[in-house]
Amino acid sequence: MNKYTILIVDDEMVFVQSLKNYLLEEGGKYIIKTAYNGLEALKMVEKEKMDLVILDLNMPVVDGIQFLTELYNRNIWLPIIVLTNILVMTPDEERDIFGEFGVADYIEKPVNLEELNEKIEMNVKKKEMGSDFQDIGRRM
Repeated sequence: MNKYTILIVDDEMVFVQSLKNYLLEEGGKYIIKTAYNGLEALKMVEKEKMDLVILDLNMPVVDGIQFLTELYNRNIWLPIIVLTNILVMTPDEERDIFGEFGVADYIEKPVNLEELNEKIEMNVKKKEMGSDFQDIGRRM
């Protein structure tokens, strides 16, 4: 069985550790990496292969939108699940996140862990089957 490397990017350390522990208990399917801001995450994505990123939008140093912009500018495409409160996003942010940047999915906070796990599995399977995440943003 393949192990998938997931990068969790969120500035709430307790949440990150809880999510990491939950995913590690999912039958050993995942290797979990963590970053507490977008700058740390960018450095990790450039050095290591990631199968999926779980990304908070509101963080210090480099926020989620800046992180997505940098991935786009560097032509790095991978499945990203955004953690957000969709009600506080502006229409422009929503268009950028789900259109131009090609975010694969989102989940609203507070996070339902079972729902998040389903979304992770669905997106890593899509990637494994060869879905082209690069085309997602350019089609919208």
